[in-house]
Amino acid sequence: MKKILVIFIFLVFMVLIGISLKFGISIGNFRIASIEETIKLYSELENKIDKANDETRDYQELVSKINANEKLISTVKQEYTETLKEAKKNNSTKLKTYTKEYAWSKIEESAKKHGVNLKMSIEDYTDISKNFDITVTGPYLGIANFMYDIENNFKVSNFNMKKDEAKFQIRNIKILEEK
Repeated sequence: MKKILVIFIFLVFMVLIGISLKFGISIGNFRIASIEETIKLYSELENKIDKANDETRDYQELVSKINANEKLISTVKQEYTETLKEAKKNNSTKLKTYTKEYAWSKIEESAKKHGVNLKMSIEDYTDISKNFDITVTGPYLGIANFMYDIENNFKVSNFNMKKDEAKFQIRNIKILEEK
C-alpha cells in the first residue's frame, strides 16, 4: 500500500510539474513562469541587453568625438594665443583687412613676376578671416623669390617644399565681405 501511495504522490508531482511548465503557477505573490513565458522574458532581456550595449557603444563614440573636438579646440586656442602673442610683440594687434580681389591679385602678380605656376584655394578660418592654401610649381629660384615677395605682405605658415614645388598657407587673413 505504501508503494502505491508513493507512486501516486510521485505521479501527482509529475503532473503538477508538467502543468506548471506548460501553464505556469501563481499562488499569491509566488509565481512560477511557464516555459513560453520564460522564453519570452529571456528574449526581452536579451533585447534590453543589446539596446544597452548599443547605447554604451554610442556613448563611447560620442565621448571620443568630444575628446577629439576638445583637442582641436585646444590646438586652435594655442594657435590663436601664439598669433596674439606674436601680434602684441610686433605691436600689430589689428589684422590688416584686404578685399578678396586685392589678396588674389597681389599673390598672382608676384607669381607671374617670378615665372611660377600658382594654385590657390580659400577656406573659412572664422567668420571674418580666411586661410589661403597655396601650391606653387616652377624653378627653385622663382619659387624662392615668390616666397620672399609674399612674406613681405603676408605671414606664411606650414611651408613644405619638394623638387620644383612648394606648398604653404597664408593664415588668418581678414577679408572684407562684399555686400
